[in-house]
Amino acid sequence: MSYCVQCVVCIAVLSVAVLSVCMCCCVSFAHLIAAFCCAQEKTAGSTGQAIVNIMKKLGFRGVFTGIGPRTVMVTSIIAGQFFIYDSVKMLLGVHA
Repeated sequence: MSYCVQCVVCIAVLSVAVLSVCMCCCVSFAHLIAAFCCAQEKTAGSTGQAIVNIMKKLGFRGVFTGIGPRTVMVTSIIAGQFFIYDSVKMLLGVHA
């Protein structure tokens, strides 16, 4: 069964876009915690206590601040990479 080049490229780009959005939602919290822990000279107690303090300070909504721009950036970069990869693969006639 043969698919058109445009269909294969669109499926690849859309799947990457969906996965990038999911990844940004999961990783955003970890990046924020790492940034706050590195920015503070000393944290009182353990890492778990530092995470609790950050959650109290920012709140649930504040933890995901900046997720929109991060999602746009990551999605565009990864989708562009896969678009180039699949386009070259199709032009060379390489089939997975």
